Amino acid sequence: MSHPAFDVEANHCSHLHGLICYATASASAELKVYNSSTRKSTTLPKLEPETSVKSHFLGYDGIDCVYKVLCMSGPKPVFQVMTLGDGSSWKTIDVGLYSHFPLVNHICIDGVLYYEACADTKLKGTSFIIRFDVRSENFERIKMPGDDVKCSAMVSYEGKLAIISMEISSDGGLVLWVLEDAVRHKWLKKVFVLPNWWTSFVEGTLVHVFHRFVNVNDAGELVLAPIFVLTRHYVLYYDPNRNSIRKVTVEGIEEPKRHDNSRPFDACRLLHLCSSQVESLMFL
Repeated sequence: MSHPAFDVEANHCSHLHGLICYATASASAELKVYNSSTRKSTTLPKLEPETSVKSHFLGYDGIDCVYKVLCMSGPKPVFQVMTLGDGSSWKTIDVGLYSHFPLVNHICIDGVLYYEACADTKLKGTSFIIRFDVRSENFERIKMPGDDVKCSAMVSYEGKLAIISMEISSDGGLVLWVLEDAVRHKWLKKVFVLPNWWTSFVEGTLVHVFHRFVNVNDAGELVLAPIFVLTRHYVLYYDPNRNSIRKVTVEGIEEPKRHDNSRPFDACRLLHLCSSQVESLMFL
């Protein structure tokens, strides 16, 4: 498929059910939604008042079967929401007691949008999870499992929110925190250890440093991908029940070109990897 040809920063992209929402990198940033099935994109109405887009997320309400975009604009934080496809405009919503600044990690599960956030304007300090009900448009705050937990990705694990630790340890260890009770902020810790021979699937040294956890698919496999693409694109699938790994090479994508031969390491950084693709014929 052809790329929608947008110039965008890494943190200005969200995806859900085959829809990709992104903000242009121009001074007068616009929000657009691209349907990877129909390969059509649409520009969303400008925010009122017209300010720069700081963060945005896609959410889905399975009861009313509608998609919504939650957006925070600046410089003074203002949260607005808009329903896609029904001709509605942006609506300002009150975060109540849960003043926050969204970070990058996010996921929508069963009509609830979860995303990582921080209380400080400079995005420093202990982060937490914001729970946004797409249908009622209400916010709640969930504590992290611990102050030292660094979130690498948010995934759906057995239908529940789960966060993966920031790094893969040198022995192939992955730590997954599963949210058991959002009201009591109760998390369950699960540890997975990749088999020693998983490094034979990839190139180079320190492979645990240059790979990241992406998702858990419907079969219960943990999906990993390289952070940098050296020669070819591939994805790793780890089955914790069978303790097995399979490698899938993605064909048809040009190898990344080295821009500076004087640098010892120069590769293409993989910014986004969308798994569990769903065909959507929604016309926006």
